[in-house]
Amino acid sequence: MKKYFLFVPLLFLSCDENLPIYSEPEKVIEANLKPFYSYSQTSNQIIINFVVKNVFDETFDGKAKFSGEINIVNQKFGKSKTIKLDYTYLSIQNGYNRATGRLILHPGDSLVFQYKWDFLFDDSTHLFSLLNYKKDPNCQARQISNKVENQINGFVTVFNNLPNFYSKTTEFNFCHIDAYIPPKDCQIISPATSCLE
Repeated sequence: MKKYFLFVPLLFLSCDENLPIYSEPEKVIEANLKPFYSYSQTSNQIIINFVVKNVFDETFDGKAKFSGEINIVNQKFGKSKTIKLDYTYLSIQNGYNRATGRLILHPGDSLVFQYKWDFLFDDSTHLFSLLNYKKDPNCQARQISNKVENQINGFVTVFNNLPNFYSKTTEFNFCHIDAYIPPKDCQIISPATSCLE
């Protein structure tokens, strides 16, 4: 990986001058979890994007090491889901060469790990079995669940000689819509405003 040290020519220092002290930058990589509910004719799932961004003013260049976790925790039901991350979850891979394993991450560039949750927890319990549903008053053919409250957190590693980078815990609430009903049969519904409570 590219090093970023401050070099000072020794020839220009007198005997009583001290070399400047090098301090590690406080933040070089920013990690953020961005979950959303994808609801359409072909999709009814939670998609979690784990965005890893170079917020330092230097380019990172070296052998990549992709690992980490995304954790979905539902405290009400006492259930959780842990996803082990690797390169196969990359949906945006700026500067990553899969053939060589080399990653060049310029200032401002991001990698995005994406996970599509099928609503199953680690113990094989399906979320739907824990929910209560009510008929949508605007569409009798559609049902909407009570509110699901989850906490999502995680960490990721991108290079061998950089530490793990942790995201803040994200509160993600939604109400599950049981089926997609075409607009010709029922008015369009948005997951962001679907909750009945």
